[in-house]
Amino acid sequence: MMRRSDQTLAVAPRAGSSRPASGGTYTRRLGWMAGCLLLGALAAGAAHAQPAEAPPGTRILTADDIEQAGVARLSDLFRLLDDWYGVSVEGFAWDVSANALAPLQEPSWLLLVDHQPVDLRMLDAQNINLLPISPAEIAYVEVVNAPTMVSGVFAQAGVLHLHTRTPAAGAALRGTFSARNEVGDPGPYRYTDFATPNIDRIGPTAQGAASFGGAGWHARVHGVADEHHATDERIRQRVLTLYRGEKAPRLLLAGGGLDLGATGRLGRHRLFAAATRFQDLRFFEPLGLEAPTDHYLYHVGLGGDFWPGQPAGLSYRLSYTVHDLDLRSNRDGLDFNWRQNAFRSHYEVRAGTDRVRGALGLSYDLIEGFTGVELGDPRLILPRAYGRVAFLADPRWQPELTAYVSRAKGQLGYGALATVRVFPAPDQAVTLTGSVARQPYAERNRLWYWVTRGYNFFDVRGLDVALPTGFAASTTYTADLAWRLQPSDGFSLTLSAGYRRFDDLTLAAYAFGFDSLSTALPAATSVQGGVSGQATKAGAEVRFRLLPSLEQRLHYAYVRYPAGDDVFFVAWRNQPWHRFSYTARFTPLDRLSLYARLAYRSETLWPAYEAAAAVSGGRYQAQLPGYWLLDLSAQKRFWGDRLGLSLSLRNFLNEAYRTHPAGAVTNMVFQVRLQAYFHAHTRQED
Repeated sequence: MMRRSDQTLAVAPRAGSSRPASGGTYTRRLGWMAGCLLLGALAAGAAHAQPAEAPPGTRILTADDIEQAGVARLSDLFRLLDDWYGVSVEGFAWDVSANALAPLQEPSWLLLVDHQPVDLRMLDAQNINLLPISPAEIAYVEVVNAPTMVSGVFAQAGVLHLHTRTPAAGAALRGTFSARNEVGDPGPYRYTDFATPNIDRIGPTAQGAASFGGAGWHARVHGVADEHHATDERIRQRVLTLYRGEKAPRLLLAGGGLDLGATGRLGRHRLFAAATRFQDLRFFEPLGLEAPTDHYLYHVGLGGDFWPGQPAGLSYRLSYTVHDLDLRSNRDGLDFNWRQNAFRSHYEVRAGTDRVRGALGLSYDLIEGFTGVELGDPRLILPRAYGRVAFLADPRWQPELTAYVSRAKGQLGYGALATVRVFPAPDQAVTLTGSVARQPYAERNRLWYWVTRGYNFFDVRGLDVALPTGFAASTTYTADLAWRLQPSDGFSLTLSAGYRRFDDLTLAAYAFGFDSLSTALPAATSVQGGVSGQATKAGAEVRFRLLPSLEQRLHYAYVRYPAGDDVFFVAWRNQPWHRFSYTARFTPLDRLSLYARLAYRSETLWPAYEAAAAVSGGRYQAQLPGYWLLDLSAQKRFWGDRLGLSLSLRNFLNEAYRTHPAGAVTNMVFQVRLQAYFHAHTRQED
């Protein structure tokens, strides 16, 4: 579980106008944010902690894991998470279910960056690549697969926590460049002098960071530029239905950020800011095709922890996030802008002794929506309060209890979370987690909530979306059990099981048709309330070393849907029931490593696409077959770790697979990744 004393988060507010922002305000907003950063720099900061031993049910991905796997984009991390499952239409933005125990429409997992929540979800989509952070800047990733309370938010599905590197003392510069080519696609070169029958470019991706650190403080600026081509024949014609541009359809992303940190007698404090522009070709289910959009993300966060690591202390965080979605010029002249401003604050007081520790917290969220038409009640206010107590007297077992209450649009929400860690023997650990949570629908901040408030997103093409008469509060029951045996440093066995019961969910039901002219998938859409369902999971993981330089890992998970409504089954069955992986890392030399990962995903069912599959001549399918993926990678570092070269072959078996019926088919991909790191001096100050 998350270390409670490390949950210090952040932010600084900004007032928003009532008109959706356009691309012309991008420069002005960057200037505004730079001014805020200069004002906040005097008190900003925080150092990150080193990864502690993860309890059962928590996964740690180290910097070596990330580098040796050839991770070039943040979304590549999902390929390494066996307990998480994602689908993508174009291979860049992914919808992900944490622990594969919830429908993709209800992810309910929380993203943290250095203990600060960053809300990337907007209109039911969450693209982790919007963060302008290079994977090379990540020290480790903490993945919590069970429900947890963090920063005043109850994360029902778990947490993905990115811990960035602490900049070394002195000045440092780090940059990475990667490019990929996929075989079997026509690619962006079809009509150029570089035309080939089977090469498709992915990227290039350029990332960089410059930092300066001293005794107890650091400053870092970072940025990313990336592009992704939508050239697969299965989506290209559909993309061109609305797309208008001189160049071939592609996704373009550019972003930058700044973080400042300080640690001293008053604790640790941090200021973080980021701005990203993403020119997307976003697939919208009710439209059944891609819409060319401009997505702007602005985030400022300020937070800290007084007396970290002590039984008594105070934590705080403030954040302000803006999501701007503008529809670019398109062939149909459609226009449906959307902007969402969110101010979030959280405060926690903790106290205790060596035998028992407790905490009380308050949080307050203010979310506002703006669009081209006047919304009925565009402001959403979400107050929360919680309490937590942990018993530490007996080292053989350590229970922890958390309870919270919330309120949204006149509906009361509440929940309770219990975690017990038991150590029956020196080489064994058991973690049991159970929770119940009642959450008002408005608190989820879903797309359909804003549609009921007047957002006419789907009226632009004369679509009719059937909505229920009301949205009930949903209730979720969870139970998770994990047992780990580790008789030696070279071997560990983990067994896990999970259960979820969902009552009164609100899910969208689709029935996709097929337009033979545009190859679009126009959908009959209805939003169903009162949906119920259950999901169960069992898994096993073995880690072992036959040689000191050879680390291996086996993982298997079985997920099943035992009962529930038809709507729940359709929304959940697009995840594989069987998942298997074998990972091997071989490090024969200090600066040379070889990586291999073999993964299997069983078939998935997409009943909503049955009508389209019947008349599309095989272009779309309602049942996607299972597939085997073999990824190979080799890394070599030179010149005292200042330069690094990574060569990767993804999908080495060249299996044409796709994760979404409306998505592109991916074949074998060849990737080259270069990294450079320069540091003024290597002495690390105490």
